[in-house]
Amino acid sequence: MSDGITIELATWITDRCTEIRDLYDIEECVRQPDEQNLIEFLYDLSAFLLELECPHKELTCGDISGRFLSPSSKELLSNYLESEVRTARLVTLRKIESGEIVSEKRDLELTPVIDAAFQTLNVQKPTGNANEWKLLETLRQKADGRVTQSRRHPLFKATLDDKILPEVEKQCESFSRDFYNRLLLLNSRLKVTVESFLWNDRLKMHREKIQSILAARVEEIGKIKTNSDIAHILSASSSLLYIQKASAMSKRDRTKSKQHPLSIGDAPKDRGGRTDDMHGVKQESFKQQQQNYSRQNSHNRPKNTGIFERPKTHEEQVLEQHTSREHNGQNWRGRGRGRGRGRGGRPFN
Repeated sequence: MSDGITIELATWITDRCTEIRDLYDIEECVRQPDEQNLIEFLYDLSAFLLELECPHKELTCGDISGRFLSPSSKELLSNYLESEVRTARLVTLRKIESGEIVSEKRDLELTPVIDAAFQTLNVQKPTGNANEWKLLETLRQKADGRVTQSRRHPLFKATLDDKILPEVEKQCESFSRDFYNRLLLLNSRLKVTVESFLWNDRLKMHREKIQSILAARVEEIGKIKTNSDIAHILSASSSLLYIQKASAMSKRDRTKSKQHPLSIGDAPKDRGGRTDDMHGVKQESFKQQQQNYSRQNSHNRPKNTGIFERPKTHEEQVLEQHTSREHNGQNWRGRGRGRGRGRGGRPFN
């Protein structure tokens, strides 16, 4: 490098120019300098200062190789770039707050957290470029509304005395028995569900692993204490009164699985008819097909033959119709010409 600008100073200048370029979104840039491209670096710096409309003539005019030799010019350049960086940051921040632009340097680590917050609060995600401050304000309002709605009120409001205390103890025993029975029912359902899965041939080879996981889960459930006391009743609040069905759509979201194509039959092919009047192919056994054919063709063959004839093809049916028409036409023409024994004809010799 020259005596005026060192490698360290040139690198610092390049970093400041790059940040200003990104914040202001301008096309001019200053390339990273080295020992071989000193002139290119000075030309890039001069063009960049002109793009920023630098008011200091000693930095933009004169011999390009001698502009930054003096300590005063280097100090002036450093102060000017530092002030431009601060100004660019402030202008960009105001544009982001006003919604004019959206910051592309957002913290990507917070994106899944914000998505989870929207899903928890059942808030529809905004489309397009939305202001971050408005999103946070929306989340705050929804969270405050949830807190207001979820305020707990105690369920037990009576005064504990010698008359009510025995009744409360009986109720605690009833709760304990009910809770214990529910745990037994849960264990039974788990075992039955696992046994039903083990009917599959592909899962039989993993039977030991599945049974070990089930045993560990049943053991964890068995450690749960089922004893209810007065402290549990006093701590019961109105939040326990919210009951939601297990079949609610909010709980079953994204739980539907795709149907295997082999589990359903083939769709009927379109033969050119109207799709509104089309019906699926009826599955019939051989015996049913034979009975249907017998009913449809009973007038075309002698009854009680006991022989199942092969259905005629379309070509055979058309040929039979043409043959029948030609035969009938000859008889009619023959009678008209007097060749038969009818009226107006001569008998055969």
